[in-house]
Amino acid sequence: MRGARGSKNLSCDVAIVGGGISGLYMADTLLSLHQERNVCLFEKENKLGGRILDHTFERLPDVPISLGAWRIDKGNAIVRQIMKRFEIDSTPLKIPKRADRLEARGVFATNQSSLQKQAFPLLSNVKLGPYKTVSYKNMAKYLLSKRETAPQYSSLSTFLQDHLTPEGLNFLTDLIAFPPYFAQEPNAETFFESLEKYKHFTRNFILPHKGVSALTDALKASVIKQKGKIYKDEEVKTIHEVGKNIYSLKTARFKVIAKKLVLAVPMKSMQKIHGSLAGKIKNNPIFKSIGYQVAYKMIALYEKAWWKHNSSTSWRLNDEQNCRSNSDCLGYTFPYKERGPNGEAILQAVYAKSHCAVKWGELLKISRKVTEQEIHKALKRLFPGIDIPKPLQSVHQYWENGFQHMQRAGTHISVSEVIDWAKRPFPQQEVFIVGEAYNLIRGWVEGALQSAKNALEEGWNMKISDMQPQRVDQTRVLENFYDLDLY
Repeated sequence: MRGARGSKNLSCDVAIVGGGISGLYMADTLLSLHQERNVCLFEKENKLGGRILDHTFERLPDVPISLGAWRIDKGNAIVRQIMKRFEIDSTPLKIPKRADRLEARGVFATNQSSLQKQAFPLLSNVKLGPYKTVSYKNMAKYLLSKRETAPQYSSLSTFLQDHLTPEGLNFLTDLIAFPPYFAQEPNAETFFESLEKYKHFTRNFILPHKGVSALTDALKASVIKQKGKIYKDEEVKTIHEVGKNIYSLKTARFKVIAKKLVLAVPMKSMQKIHGSLAGKIKNNPIFKSIGYQVAYKMIALYEKAWWKHNSSTSWRLNDEQNCRSNSDCLGYTFPYKERGPNGEAILQAVYAKSHCAVKWGELLKISRKVTEQEIHKALKRLFPGIDIPKPLQSVHQYWENGFQHMQRAGTHISVSEVIDWAKRPFPQQEVFIVGEAYNLIRGWVEGALQSAKNALEEGWNMKISDMQPQRVDQTRVLENFYDLDLY
């Protein structure tokens, strides 16, 4: 049966917009626990998984390269439940608490004390309350002591500058390789809410043998096995409410009528959907309070591990060591330990965020060749004295629609308010919004799954109490987490 302009009519009890892990988890749970029988999922891209994206190079086919989500904490309850259910094997990830190499302002260092003395000498005269030295740990402790002042500031950067001094903020962002991006500023409370999420972490990280995409592959197979309908390359253009709990969705090929609606798309993608119901969501002050941050990754395959052969012992990188540098917007450089049959080696050359991600992403739109030339120049400056070869292969990923979400500067709507609203944005309506933006554990797969759990409990009265996040002593938060997502 066809509707207007040749589109096909499609009837669904539940329509899920978005094929990331939260959408797939919703579909799988509803079908496997026999809560629904007619579930349709629509994804605008030709792949499922959203921010979960793995790649393999032909010469190392068994080594998953993470272009999106790249690690799982053992305290991530729902992720671990999925892995257990589908018998997904994993391997421990060795992630150091501190960077092995640091570069800022042309200074190369192997520890933060040395970097501070050489690149930020003015901080030697700065005292942070009772703390006589400006270290990462002391900065974090001092900022925690100033938490009650956060609502007085319009943005996180003004809060940090005021308490750390502008030079202290520069030092902090160089330590974590995460430059401030004033086009998408979070509010000051975001800093403290980001600390709260680490209560649910153990810092014992693992990675499935086939990459994080093993999770979405398993969920997809389960949905298909249970007769769920998955439509890829099917972007939802409009969403209307056409009756009491009757929703109309339009794509290029379908006119869809659904009784229940789950929106599992990033905030920026949601902004592109039109229609009466979509408009009600986009105009809501809580939705408008959510911002996003962008990221960029470039991972390359080389004929040999040239980064291990620097003439300077203090400035070579061994397997799974990491280097952090904002100077040329490389961000977080990390060599994989695996080798190809002829010694081929993999380097995560760029993992940049904020304005550094925009730099590479916008350049990539112009020319991949020029982008790789500029990255090559940046690597030569980061590894002076090395004859760096051109890569055999490379892969780029620009997360322009956001790799994580936060609360915008100028708003004082908390993440808790966002979570409560997203579970059911409109009373008495069968509409639910899921994704990592709608959970405290933002930027992580577990956050997306926890938001889906909230929707399942709210809309279908399901009790999933055994999937609560594992709690960790808060006193360990600052000691164990060097890579706080401040921006």
